[in-house]
Amino acid sequence: MPSRNHGRVQTNLIVEFFQQQQFSIYSELTLTIGGVNYTPDISIYPRETADYRHDEVTRTELPLVAVEILSPSQSHQEVVEKAELYLRHGVKTCWIVSPPLRTVTLLLPGGREAYDARIELRSQARSKVQSRSALRNGMLIASAASGMDMPTK
Repeated sequence: MPSRNHGRVQTNLIVEFFQQQQFSIYSELTLTIGGVNYTPDISIYPRETADYRHDEVTRTELPLVAVEILSPSQSHQEVVEKAELYLRHGVKTCWIVSPPLRTVTLLLPGGREAYDARIELRSQARSKVQSRSALRNGMLIASAASGMDMPTK
């Protein structure tokens, strides 16, 4: 069950991800994998044109990146297993975010870790700059893993 800190971190990440204009960002989008529904906290796809006339309740096309944010009611092992399932089925990168530890771990297929960073989740200006730099590095890794080019600005 999501918590206040979970919601705050999720919102902050979505705002940061949204600035990368070659991606479409979705919150709580249900994915059907092998006939079972899973709902990552954030799913990142290559840029898609918005179609408000035709909506989807579940999606079988998997995202490039799935983000899972640890909640107080979840075990770390539970979230890692979910991330590994996403990776086995074609997601290019999974982020596991731990608000209490202020860390983000990027997992790649084959059991590899691409990045493990301590990110300050506070609102201080310096922490925001550090967080943006770490998030940008993470997005560069995700882009490289997916074969997409990311602007270098």
